[in-house]
Amino acid sequence: MREPSGSAWVFSARLDPLLFLGPPLCGIAFALWLGHAGLLAAPMFGWLYLVVYVLLDVPHVFATLFPTYLDAEYRRDHRAVLVATPLGIFAVAGALWLAGQELLLFALVVYLNLFHIARQQHLFLEFTQRHEAERATRVWDHLLLGSVLGYAYLWWHTHLPRAYGLQEPAVMIEGIPAWTSEVTLPVVWGIFALWLVRELRRVRGGRPPNWARYLVIGASWVTYWTAGMLFNSEMAFFAVAIFMHSGTYLFLVHQWGRGRFAARPERLAALFRGWRGALAFAALLVAIAYLGEALADAFVRHGHDELFPLGHLAAPPAVAVAVGALLFVPQVTHYVMDLFLWKQDRRTWDYLGYGKG
Repeated sequence: MREPSGSAWVFSARLDPLLFLGPPLCGIAFALWLGHAGLLAAPMFGWLYLVVYVLLDVPHVFATLFPTYLDAEYRRDHRAVLVATPLGIFAVAGALWLAGQELLLFALVVYLNLFHIARQQHLFLEFTQRHEAERATRVWDHLLLGSVLGYAYLWWHTHLPRAYGLQEPAVMIEGIPAWTSEVTLPVVWGIFALWLVRELRRVRGGRPPNWARYLVIGASWVTYWTAGMLFNSEMAFFAVAIFMHSGTYLFLVHQWGRGRFAARPERLAALFRGWRGALAFAALLVAIAYLGEALADAFVRHGHDELFPLGHLAAPPAVAVAVGALLFVPQVTHYVMDLFLWKQDRRTWDYLGYGKG
């Protein structure tokens, strides 16, 4: 599956475009279809909810369990963080819920999500930079990618309100003047021009082009600017972002498992061997996601009775607060774990099939 060690590709010249370009193109196609069907501002109904959340977003959240809580090596080395993170999130979420600050809690999670999906693209870029010895090259790559994603977020905020279709309350910050995005755009193009000149000099100087780097930066640019500016819908933006990073992330976790459990007798190893293991891996995560969303809908959201058999479950106030706070724990724990997982532990990179370089 992998190219020789000197290759600039992450996995191979055939797989990398499919892995880093395929999911965002699927997301854009999905959003275009929603727009054609007039569903971009519709409530998050039935099958749409299943596709975006139960089949993609929530499974990738729970996939983080495998290289963290379910991995004996990682538990041994990071026990304190693994215990403190969910407890701290539960305490903060519960305190905000008790104080009647549910909207603030939703807003914090939404903006953590925005940071997380941008950080994911930087992570994918780091995968492509493992053979880049020059620190300046890596810095320029991240500067360009950060400016592209940052501008998409800024433009989006300066053009609120947008058509809405998510199940969460609309909590985006409004009132940012439009001129801020107008004066920022030349800065982005300036960074790109300097980056391009530098890359052309490197290639003319004998450095081979790193197509994987260009692929991640270009795919992020096209996807986020299309999702953020073309569609008048927050649901379209998040749906495209979910397609873009969830599919790639699930592949990376499964690839990690193949390296981690290769020729080992652990019970989890069967989930990472062959196509049957991959199907079982996906089915397990979807089942966990469905159960979690069913509990969330029964106790808190009450919006999808047609999907979940539990209906509306009444609970004492204290239990309702505890359940409401608990629902945020997996998602935010995923954000925290993912922020450090791939950077702290060299073995995690090795299990993917190559060293960080």
